[in-house]
Amino acid sequence: MARTYKKKPKTLYTKEDVFEALRKVRDGAYLREKQAKTMQFYRRPLLELIKKPQETLTRDSIEAVYKRNGQVFCDEEEKLLTAYIKRATDIYFGLNPKEVRKLSNQYAVSLKKSTLQSWFKHEMAGEDWFSAFLQRNPSMLICTPNQQV
Repeated sequence: MARTYKKKPKTLYTKEDVFEALRKVRDGAYLREKQAKTMQFYRRPLLELIKKPQETLTRDSIEAVYKRNGQVFCDEEEKLLTAYIKRATDIYFGLNPKEVRKLSNQYAVSLKKSTLQSWFKHEMAGEDWFSAFLQRNPSMLICTPNQQV
C-alpha cells in the first residue's frame, strides 16, 4: 500500500501568536495585510478572525482556523483518545485495527466533529486516517490479540 506520501511542511502557529496578531491589528498598530505578511499567516483566515466580534473570540475558535489539513481531532483530544485506546487495550487483551477505527468514529461523533462521509457510512474511521494516527503516535501497538490457551 502506498500511503507514505509526505506533504511539504506547513507552518503551524501557536494560539498566542495568532491572538497577538489579532490584538495588534485591532489596536491599529498594523494594517491587516501588513500583519499577515509580517507573521506569514494565510491572509484569509486572519481577516475572517478580525471580522468576528471580539467577545466571541476564544483561543479554541482560533485553533479551529489554523488546524492541520484533514485532522479530525485537536492535539488534546488525540492524546485523550490515545490514552483511552491504551487503557482499553490493557483491559481487553488488545484491540484490532477495525475496533480502533470504530472507537475513533464513536469518539468523533460524541464530540460532534465534522468527519468524512465514509466515516458516517461505514461507522468507522478510514484506513488513511488510521495509518496517519499510528504515525503520529508511534507508541501505539495495535494488532490482532492472540488467543489464550
